[in-house]
Amino acid sequence: MESFYTWCATIAGVLFLGQFVLSLLGAVDDFDFDTGDADGFDHGGTTFAGYFSFRAVTAAVTVFGLAGLGASRELADPNRSLLIALAAGAGVFVGVGYLLSAMTRLNASGNVDANAAVGRSANVYLTVPSEKSGQGKVTLELQGRTVEFRAVTDGEALPTGAAVTITSFQSPGVVEVEPVPHNASETA
Repeated sequence: MESFYTWCATIAGVLFLGQFVLSLLGAVDDFDFDTGDADGFDHGGTTFAGYFSFRAVTAAVTVFGLAGLGASRELADPNRSLLIALAAGAGVFVGVGYLLSAMTRLNASGNVDANAAVGRSANVYLTVPSEKSGQGKVTLELQGRTVEFRAVTDGEALPTGAAVTITSFQSPGVVEVEPVPHNASETA
């Protein structure tokens, strides 16, 4: 049994270490086994299939081999060493699988949906020239962030600090704005 444990620890350990080094270099993400959504298994969830990944399997087999090797050297009973190895491998499989599936739920794009800016109020940051003769800049609070867009207007020039409303997008990153009427800004 000791040679079996040694082979498990060596082969799986080399695979796990190789994938770890490659992921540090950005060459590989994770080799997930394709579990799909068949039979109600949600791959990204907390079901058993959600834990099944190459990293979880190689980590479990590595720890199975190491724990079995250590237990077989300390205990005379091969059945006990097998139980210890299985328990250690299963514990690592569940632990690594849970951590990896929890990490996938943390993904966020971080992108701001610029289309949500249309119809929102903004403040002129750099003067917006009149009649689309040039571009100024406006800032606004959007999705919990302060964002900045280049801006044009059809009307008169809009000075720094003026309250405006974003009416449309002219091109990516460029919005068309119009001034907020004075009575609307006083009631806001």
